[in-house]
Amino acid sequence: MTVETRATFVSGWNADAMRALESGRCDDPREPGIQDIAWAATMENDELGRTWGPPPAGAPEGSPPEGLMRVRQVVQWGWNPEVASQLEVPTLIIWGEFDSPLGGFRQDVAELYDLVRNENKLRFTVQCAGHTMQWERQRGILHQFSKEWIKHGRVGGFDRGEFVVDTEGNLTPM
Repeated sequence: MTVETRATFVSGWNADAMRALESGRCDDPREPGIQDIAWAATMENDELGRTWGPPPAGAPEGSPPEGLMRVRQVVQWGWNPEVASQLEVPTLIIWGEFDSPLGGFRQDVAELYDLVRNENKLRFTVQCAGHTMQWERQRGILHQFSKEWIKHGRVGGFDRGEFVVDTEGNLTPM
C-alpha cells in the first residue's frame, strides 16, 4: 500500500490537466470543484484513511486530520509484456491521452495490446483525459465503453482494433 496526501493527489491530477491544456486542443479535463468532491468521496469511503495525516493547511490547531488516501501498491509484474503475451481472453484497454506515470512507471499500452493473443481486443486512447478519467469530463466515455464491452464484447460495433476517441466520443482508427 502507498499513501497519498490531498496535496499530492491534487498535484498529480493538476500535472495531467496542465499537459492537456498545454496541448492547445483541450479544455481543462476537470469540472470546477471535482477535486474536492473526489477527495471527500474517497475519505467518506475509507474509515481508517480519513483519520490519518495532518489537519488541512491553514486549519486551526487541534483540527481533525485531512486524511490520507490509501492506494494499493503498483505492481509492475501484474500487467507487463510477459503477462500480456499469455492472455488468451477478450481484452479492453482504455487509456487517457495525458495519463501520467504511476510512481515513475508507465507501461506501453500499445505494446501490451499487440501481445494479447486473443483477436477480440480493443484499445482506446481517450483524448483530453488523464489518469483520473473516472472523475473527468471524459468519464462518460469510460463508463459507456466499459458497459458495452461487458454486455456485448464489443464497443461501437467493433470487437477488435485500436482507436482514438475524441471529446465527442467519435472513434478514429489508429
